[in-house]
Amino acid sequence: MSALELAEYLLQLSGISYKQTFVRNDLLGAMIYTKIKEIPYFSLFTYNDISLLLSTLEDVRYRIVDNEYNEFLNKLPIDKFVTKNEAIKEAYKLITNYLNDNNYIDEVGVVRFALANAKPQPNIEFVRYEKSHLRPLELALLNKAAGKEVSESSVGDSSKNTFIETYTKAFGQSNEIEDIIHYIYREGLKFDECLIASAEETNYAKILLNTENLTDI
Repeated sequence: MSALELAEYLLQLSGISYKQTFVRNDLLGAMIYTKIKEIPYFSLFTYNDISLLLSTLEDVRYRIVDNEYNEFLNKLPIDKFVTKNEAIKEAYKLITNYLNDNNYIDEVGVVRFALANAKPQPNIEFVRYEKSHLRPLELALLNKAAGKEVSESSVGDSSKNTFIETYTKAFGQSNEIEDIIHYIYREGLKFDECLIASAEETNYAKILLNTENLTDI
């Protein structure tokens, strides 16, 4: 579950909704394209460049738990890249003001709203696997959801039956997933007790979702 999905889920369970219109980064990039290019440092930026800028700013924002606006503007280093850093600050203020002025909310905004307003769900068991690389804001939301600090669960537990043959037997990601599912059925394992480790989360997640929809697993 992504941080956005968790935030939306917690808000639903809490019976709380935000009043703003949600906007994705790709759409936001198109909305502010002209405005960003008015900043001299970004005057030659393409739409793809602006999309990368939004993604980078989002990643930085996920690393700030409290007082995002002040932390972002006050903590960005003042070093030999002064011109670049000042331009990034200007872009951040432009984006923030654009969202506020137009009653929009983006992904980080939804996560922060849920962190501030959603109710903890102590009856739900939230699992955090080791090396999950959660950023501070994501971890804060997870702990809020659980109503406690969620400790890591070890993937490499020696008591677990680990199977790592698939990549040597199958060609193509869809075939690998089919081979994994075949193994789970063959060994009589329970789906909710199995963990698939992948180097490419997005592609495999899409294939698993399609497989779930097609097979009703």
